[in-house]
Amino acid sequence: MQGAPFYDAGTPPTRGIRSAVVLVRRLLRRLLRPMLFRLDAELRSLAAHQERLDERLRSLAAHQERLDERLRSLAAHQERSEEQIRSLVARQERLESLPGRQDHLAGRQDDLDGQLRTLAGRQDHLDERLRSAMALGWDHIAMARRLAAIEDHLEELSSGSAAGNPRPLNEGAAPPSIRYPGHDDHRPDEARHRHAPQSKVS
Repeated sequence: MQGAPFYDAGTPPTRGIRSAVVLVRRLLRRLLRPMLFRLDAELRSLAAHQERLDERLRSLAAHQERLDERLRSLAAHQERSEEQIRSLVARQERLESLPGRQDHLAGRQDDLDGQLRTLAGRQDHLDERLRSAMALGWDHIAMARRLAAIEDHLEELSSGSAAGNPRPLNEGAAPPSIRYPGHDDHRPDEARHRHAPQSKVS
């Protein structure tokens, strides 16, 4: 019979007054059977619900771990974004400072231009002084040649007077050539050796 173990549990076969107790127990169990079955069903339902809750909690824990990982990834991405923003801000500041630097560079360029103009003027002045010095040197050379020619003439006059037959100035000889200053500027050493006066002043 269905439920026989339930009825027989704790009610071994007895005789006498104890059999009456067994009958009372069985009667009580008979009366309480629907309620006990209902309680068992409710407990089983609660157990299944508890298992479902545990599974749900495990799923929520896994989802929470995924959310934490996602949050950490977002935090790292936010740090990189902030670093890029700081880099962009620094670059923007440098770009904003460029006009001032350009003005400073323009001022320095103007100073350099002024210095170059000053140097160019000094170079022109030095060139003029060099040309004047070269012209003076050629004048000295011409003067030395004239003096040498005069010395030669005086010597010839002295020799002619002593011999009683004075010879005209530079007779039979080519007159000394005095080159125009700057004619041999590109070969000063050669010109100097070629036209150096032979002073005979004793």
